Amino acid sequence: MYLTEIHRVYKENSYFEMLDDFCYKAKNLYNNGLYHIRQYYLYYKALQDGKPIENFDIPDLLKDYMKDKGSYIDYYKLDYLSKKLENSLTEDYKSLPISSASQWVLKQLNQNWQSFFKSLKVFSKKPDLYKGKPRIPSYLDKNGRYLLSLTNQNCKLKDGYLTFPKSFNGFTLKTKVDNVKQVRIVPINNFYQIEIIYEVKEKSQKLNNDNYLSVDIGVTNLAAITNNFNG
Repeated sequence: MYLTEIHRVYKENSYFEMLDDFCYKAKNLYNNGLYHIRQYYLYYKALQDGKPIENFDIPDLLKDYMKDKGSYIDYYKLDYLSKKLENSLTEDYKSLPISSASQWVLKQLNQNWQSFFKSLKVFSKKPDLYKGKPRIPSYLDKNGRYLLSLTNQNCKLKDGYLTFPKSFNGFTLKTKVDNVKQVRIVPINNFYQIEIIYEVKEKSQKLNNDNYLSVDIGVTNLAAITNNFNG
């Protein structure tokens, strides 16, 4: 069973600006990855339909890499291209504190596209379920923020504290957790919510089969209850 321990970091905290910067850069990476996927997806469709393609901004490396790979740049392809294109996408990918955080952002983007494709399939069979044809994923607010996710390989427990990677400049949190699975940094209005997700073993309930309880739903009374044990 997974549970969450929650901490909040407000503007008064000396680490607030650092977390804010990370989540702003996560938003940039999401939007930049989305831009490349959208451009190639629409470019490919235009190419297939014989429509003009001059206005599409598609790097040659991307065209060569995607040759015979279809219209969609999935997570694995996008992760590869993020390291190879040497453009703004590469810069945004490298701007996050650790590579696994960048990869997580791209995975979330990929999930949103997969949801879009599933909706298209359902729409083609049951259009009445929708108010209109599903649209491709949209960009996040250019001034917005996007959440950051870290793993238990990035964050370690030491002497009752959760320690973050060196790129977090000494940021730690006092915690009661002893089995971290994931750490999420979530932007919420004027503070950041740090969610420490941990696992606990579910306790098995021991039942006493010698105890009985009877409930008789009444007419004038709500119910009559009787049992063979005290309490």
